[in-house]
Amino acid sequence: MNFLRKFNVSVLILAFIFALAPFSSRAQVADPVFNPAYILSDAVMNDYNCMSIGEIQNFLQEKGSTLAWYITEDYQGNLKTAAEIIYMAAQQYQVNPKLLLVFLQKEQSLITLTAPTQNRYDWAMGYGVCDSCAYDNPKIQKYKGFGKQVDNAAGAMRFYSNNASIYNFINKAGQTVTISGETFTIQNQATANLYTYTPHIHGNKLFFTLYNRYFGDPTGMTGNTITPPPTPIVVAPPAQTQYKLQVLEKGESQIWAKEGEIGYYWVEYKNVGSQTWYNQDLNNLYLLKKSDLAFANIPSITDTSLFNNQDSAITVLPKIKLSKTEVKPGEIVRVTIPIDPSYVKAESFDYVLVLGGRGYFPESALSFTLTRLFNYDAQLVSHTYPNTSPINTAHKITVLYKNVGNKAWYKTDTRLEWSNITKDTNNFIQMAEDVVNPGETATFTFTTRPTDPSVYEYSLKMYKLVNGDPKLFPTGSVYPKIAVGVDTVVNNDHLTLAPTPVTTVSQQTPLPTTPSATTTAPTVSAAPTTQTFAPGFAASISQVNMPVSIAKNSSQKITMTFKNTGEKTWPSGQVVLRSYREISPFRGSNFYSSASWVSNMAVAKINKDVKSGESYTFTFYIQAPSTAGSYKHYWQLEYGSQYQEISIDGNFHKDYVTIVQ
Repeated sequence: MNFLRKFNVSVLILAFIFALAPFSSRAQVADPVFNPAYILSDAVMNDYNCMSIGEIQNFLQEKGSTLAWYITEDYQGNLKTAAEIIYMAAQQYQVNPKLLLVFLQKEQSLITLTAPTQNRYDWAMGYGVCDSCAYDNPKIQKYKGFGKQVDNAAGAMRFYSNNASIYNFINKAGQTVTISGETFTIQNQATANLYTYTPHIHGNKLFFTLYNRYFGDPTGMTGNTITPPPTPIVVAPPAQTQYKLQVLEKGESQIWAKEGEIGYYWVEYKNVGSQTWYNQDLNNLYLLKKSDLAFANIPSITDTSLFNNQDSAITVLPKIKLSKTEVKPGEIVRVTIPIDPSYVKAESFDYVLVLGGRGYFPESALSFTLTRLFNYDAQLVSHTYPNTSPINTAHKITVLYKNVGNKAWYKTDTRLEWSNITKDTNNFIQMAEDVVNPGETATFTFTTRPTDPSVYEYSLKMYKLVNGDPKLFPTGSVYPKIAVGVDTVVNNDHLTLAPTPVTTVSQQTPLPTTPSATTTAPTVSAAPTTQTFAPGFAASISQVNMPVSIAKNSSQKITMTFKNTGEKTWPSGQVVLRSYREISPFRGSNFYSSASWVSNMAVAKINKDVKSGESYTFTFYIQAPSTAGSYKHYWQLEYGSQYQEISIDGNFHKDYVTIVQ
């Protein structure tokens, strides 16, 4: 990892202003005197086991920090709490987590600030930001994000210690320097690291003051638990280092498999604790889905509680067993995860390593996605269903599908199923072309004629005939709707072909021109229903992990982050995230979770003001239906007591399709 030099004067000054007042109310003792040549002892810097995840979480809660409830991506893109991210960085680079907590306050006041902007989270450690760099500088965007900031800051402190003799830009113990107008000789490497990270005396004095107020003397002289013994003493390792692992190597997060093939993902774990992992009968060391941890009541190994491996709930859960009977300290074990073939386009997986009788290793978490390449697969390019229609008006519909599979489509064995769900009718249609090779586009045409006022829902699905039986393509299904008006003059003597509007799904293939038939009598079309957005309000979705597929009756944690792109502030409690299975009329979501939603249509309200340019993240669970199938769900942001829609990327709602299997 490329750990560069970091400095930012303006952020330090702001941090100093916010940091001085709200310290802990520990017993008043004489503060140690700041010595610019000796700010942090090597022993304190290297004390990476001084806080557990729970202790970090308690510290954040006691200080009232917003980080106590902050969930975001770590540097690998996995969702974790701030406490988990801090702990994992401290463990990986063997850096004191207290140092990282002080950095968060020194750089962005994230321990005491009651309403930090998203920018403060994104640049939590000030890593990569120089005095002349703007936060939107393209060269530093790779360091943006709370997880990346914490990981890079911890990694930099370790990198400086390990490479001081190699790189000239790293300050060194014993080096005489002139910083902020003062000349002195740096007494140890930990202090040299601080000046490499922040080459200003006032910034490092702030670090010294904050550390002392929160945790005691950072030099280990007074008020600190770290006091290096005069002679080496052999002691038992702390409890949290007895069972610990390190991820050495792992496969790519995106893997591929052809139709009918087994997909594989692999990982290598190293036992870096002091205890052997015993795997009696090859049944005590296994990978388990993260979603099953709570069901099986399995705690983190960092917790003090243990679980009973004979619990029947654990034995019935799907798991991937390891083949080694024991893994001694320093040994490496490689695990290969096979993924059986299924007829699902994309699946996401999350696993952790469980050690029977102890719990699971939090640092073992794996996340990856498998995408299957099918022989026969389709992607909708466009269709010409209108949004509204008069009664008894016929519409010539043209549908274009792109062949995104591995094999050619033939007119004799490829079908589009066109269904009128409202009237419970369906038809199979041949494509116009004789052969459509992979990458080419097929054309289907047919006519529909709504006969009464209603919201007509249709279904378009692609099929391959296998021995005379239709086999559904894994993707390509869509469900257009037509709202049929009531105040319409209808001429029953002549068939009227309405003008053909174009609904473009992608820009891959241009639509052919479709001529409209002439009419002998005028037909008055019903005016389309108009919707208006809440004035001054707009949003964009910057992050979401909505699943492509999910198991029946299972739940999944979802985070949706919206950025306020409008002119007005979103007032706390006045903007609600809603979800529906249908929006005309509104019907409750198929993925309603009673455990975390307000109702079957409302997920949650925002709990703080969100200014223009800021972001807000909703964290909640969805509950899959008990019946397999393809489910479309609509998501909206609504403002105020009149439930005015907030534009999301220019639309009234954001739509997803999730396959339940």
